Amino acid sequence: MFEKGNVMITRANEYFIKSYKQLRLHNNSFLLFIVLCLFASTSLAASFDCKKASKPVEKLICSNAELSVLDEKLSVVYARYVATSPNPTTIISEQRKWLLSNRDSCKNSQCAITAYKERLNALEIISGGYSEIPDSRFIKTLCEKLMDESARRKILQNQKNVADINNDGHEEILKTCSGGTMHVPCTDYFSRKGKRIDISAVNYERLDWVLSAQSFRYGGRTFSILYSDYELQNPLSLTYVTPLNEEHALCKFNTLVSSIPVESPGSNDDVCRAFLDSPDLIEPIHFSGDTQFVKESIQLTKSGRKYSGREYSYVKTSGTADINNDGKQENVVELEYYTSAGRGCNFNYYDLLDKSGTQFSSEEMRSIFLELQGMTEIDFFISGCGRTQNRLFQYRNRIYFERNVTQEEGEGAISILSENQIKTVCSFNRTLIVEGFKQVGSASMYFNE
Repeated sequence: MFEKGNVMITRANEYFIKSYKQLRLHNNSFLLFIVLCLFASTSLAASFDCKKASKPVEKLICSNAELSVLDEKLSVVYARYVATSPNPTTIISEQRKWLLSNRDSCKNSQCAITAYKERLNALEIISGGYSEIPDSRFIKTLCEKLMDESARRKILQNQKNVADINNDGHEEILKTCSGGTMHVPCTDYFSRKGKRIDISAVNYERLDWVLSAQSFRYGGRTFSILYSDYELQNPLSLTYVTPLNEEHALCKFNTLVSSIPVESPGSNDDVCRAFLDSPDLIEPIHFSGDTQFVKESIQLTKSGRKYSGREYSYVKTSGTADINNDGKQENVVELEYYTSAGRGCNFNYYDLLDKSGTQFSSEEMRSIFLELQGMTEIDFFISGCGRTQNRLFQYRNRIYFERNVTQEEGEGAISILSENQIKTVCSFNRTLIVEGFKQVGSASMYFNE
């Protein structure tokens, strides 16, 4: 194993390792002879370039499959040890001493194999097994750092060797791809031989909207952060792939959204102050039940929702509320816009019914009420695609509409309808803050719990 700086990582000869495993499985000396003959004119995989092997022990490594594998494993564990050590100079010195005093003194393969196994066992006790995930203390420390935005940004700057996605010491070939009907960007990994590396999730299932991922190096290993947005602002979880191509979720991040006013509320608009400082004074309006609305066009969907007669819109609840604050109650229906197209799109909105409560109202106020919500009679999909939830609420006997209630980044707004005029009372920028995380054990974890 040649030493090059603090990290010793090179390419494996995957074909030979696979052949060697098969030989051990079948214990067939004839096959062993064939494979050895096949590679007599080439160099076996190792953590160094076998074409430059000069020492007798280096030539042994390049001609012995088990030694070659041990050399590669040791290079990975050693690199991890150096990366996490507070005094890497001492570690490097110890490794050089081992190379000269132990490994290089071997005259045969069995001696070298023993030396490698002993050294590998010693380092794995400190830095973790070659195929193991990091220990819980390491995970806790890393997840705590990733909670802080500035620390996370600094850690993510380390892009060196991130192509080694499965932490086996070999950089893979990366190819960009896109998946799903929304063509979400993704990355495929291939070995140097062109074989696709299939990674399988072990202790979790991706049920959230994972829209992007970002890989980085930390402590001599490659990790990935999964995000629920394209802008890499809303982290979902931290994952780690072992050399066995098994992906483990290490921690799940808990996030909240802080609402920051875009403009200072006016002197008469204390609802905005109450919204920020005394949310308990806000009274959400809850409707009691389903409506009999448009009986002749109600259809049961596969999920059992009542169809409103409008494409992709389904009845949730209905009731009465003084929508335009004129002292009179209107018939209101709450609907859910839902489509599974692309990554899906769902949000709720409100509409007005006529006095009978069975059809949409034909009065002008209905169009104004839809405009208040950023809706029109057409193009509902473009108006609010996402997972946004909206609500009607009451404050000091007046009805307001709040857009983007849920923990979604972006813009939120509170509006009111008075004398059939729309007024935006206040707007907010919602900023995401990572407030904590949950470490994941061996039990299955679902991201949308």
